[in-house]
Amino acid sequence: MSEIRPTDATAIHTTEAWQVQRIEDGLAAAREGRVRPADVVFAEIAAKHGWACGLPPA
Repeated sequence: MSEIRPTDATAIHTTEAWQVQRIEDGLAAAREGRVRPADVVFAEIAAKHGWACGLPPA
């Protein structure tokens, strides 16, 4: 098992903190009805970039 240095623990905690906040924000948005279907969002991104079927050119 590798040794965890204080800087490592801080980095891990910071990453977890922003991830938790992002999840909480997403749940709040869903409760408020501010979430759109992923296929609609992906279709808009594809149209913006001129991709067919939502995929980047091969």
